[in-house]
Amino acid sequence: MSKRVAIVTHVNETAGLASAKALARDGLAVVCHDATFGTAAARQAFEAEYSGLTASAESDPEALVHSVIASHGHVDVLFSNDVYPAIFAPIEEQTLDGYRSTFEALMLMPFALCRALAPHMKTRRTGNIILFSSAVPLSPYPGSAAYSSARAGAANLAVALCRELAPFNIQVNVVLSNWLHSELYYPRKLFETNQDVKNYMHAHVPMDRLGEQTEMAELIAFLASGKCNFVNGQEIAFTGGWPGVLGFPAPMPKRDVQP
Repeated sequence: MSKRVAIVTHVNETAGLASAKALARDGLAVVCHDATFGTAAARQAFEAEYSGLTASAESDPEALVHSVIASHGHVDVLFSNDVYPAIFAPIEEQTLDGYRSTFEALMLMPFALCRALAPHMKTRRTGNIILFSSAVPLSPYPGSAAYSSARAGAANLAVALCRELAPFNIQVNVVLSNWLHSELYYPRKLFETNQDVKNYMHAHVPMDRLGEQTEMAELIAFLASGKCNFVNGQEIAFTGGWPGVLGFPAPMPKRDVQP
């Protein structure tokens, strides 16, 4: 029996690398996409450092899917690890070009990947698709209209795709993350030096800590395992209990440490 094959996008962001490692540990052949893989030297360095992971030269979603099918014969798992900086500002201060960029990163990329993969998975009548989104739309912060709306769209994409693809035994879920340690969203240094931010987390996050990338990776590995495909079309919150009992959150305190 051939190995199951996974695609992980933006592997060097958020929990991408931890998730890729967890999938490889579980016996999958893992092909990784990242914006830093533009040169052969960068790809070779990545593969030398992380045994069992393959770096793809493809940046276009459709080309990525087709290249993995061509090289491995099939794709069983997609972890679309979609990331883009969360820029909070009053709507009148946000630009249409900025919103287009947010939308393209958080909505267009996963849509294109799923569009390219769906016929292949439908023919094989198997597949596991996991989208990475944000829990912020559950209780949007003031000034987050652009980011929240794009993230909400990605979450709804997963639910809609489940209705379409579940009859073909394809599992589609989305992880809604917040308070996950990453240099892009929640850099650890910020929580070591900014007392206001620590106080805010204490007030709004019942677990009173950041989520770890290894914890996210275990969730991704479970959803990719095929052990419980009846968990389908779900928006799974990874938030440490946020927004907690307080409901609507106050604006985030000013960050004097930037990611």
